Amino acid sequence: MAMDAQKGPSGSKTDEHEDGRKRRGIRLNSAGPGFLIPVAIILAIGALDLTRTSAAQREVFIGIDYPIIMYFIFAACVAIIVGALVLRMRVWRLGKPQPVWNNIGARFTNMLTMGAGTSRVKNDKYAGVMHGCIYSSFLVLTLVTILLAIDDYVPLILGHGHSEHWFLRGGVYLAYSFVGDLFGVIGLIGVGMAVWRRYGWRPAKLRWDPRDEDALVVGLLGMVLFTGILVEGFRLAYNEIPAGHENWSYWSPAGWVIAKIFQGAGISVINDLHIWFWWRWRSRCSASWR
Repeated sequence: MAMDAQKGPSGSKTDEHEDGRKRRGIRLNSAGPGFLIPVAIILAIGALDLTRTSAAQREVFIGIDYPIIMYFIFAACVAIIVGALVLRMRVWRLGKPQPVWNNIGARFTNMLTMGAGTSRVKNDKYAGVMHGCIYSSFLVLTLVTILLAIDDYVPLILGHGHSEHWFLRGGVYLAYSFVGDLFGVIGLIGVGMAVWRRYGWRPAKLRWDPRDEDALVVGLLGMVLFTGILVEGFRLAYNEIPAGHENWSYWSPAGWVIAKIFQGAGISVINDLHIWFWWRWRSRCSASWR
């Protein structure tokens, strides 16, 4: 009977398994065009205004007086981080010595998968998606900041004073803006998922040890991401859109929405908001580093 069920022409386990695979394949294929829609939109935007966006770029620290203060804040944060690491290393050294150079290949693999890849978090699917959104957002946004610094400082180091940017111009700058904006929104989605998981849904494993600092950490992460989008929107409303480059701002859709909301407030008010939120955003970024 078991063999007949496996070999039967209809209604058999084998046919059900094959039909199941076919149905899954159909669902996957039908979802395929959905991934092409945002790509098509991006390509359409680029094709419509290709000649007008070839000079796309942005001025660093626009409207910000005394940006050198930021470097002192950053240096203080780095000093705090290094000091905390040194104190932690003193605790680590209290333990017995261990052979850390054996199985170096396996150790390196674990560092990439369990450390950088956070593979164990993915055992909980909801937590895995939530953590992936937040983790990838800050990872990409850190890279975005590093690229901006390289683009801004390399011409100064090489003595190319006539060039304000090294590579963030034209299509490269627009793609850079889109990626930064996209991962800012992805990070906010992850923070929203974290808030719902801890204070809405609240699975049993999160109820036995509630801590006040959890709300502080999640709130701080959310404020860093949201104020970053606000700063971008105010910059677009203050500089890019009035200068006749609104087609550039389309590549920062979240910032563009903020710019449109506050566009009627007046240039001077928007500039004041940009400066105030820029410093608040920098201070929150420094606090999140600590």
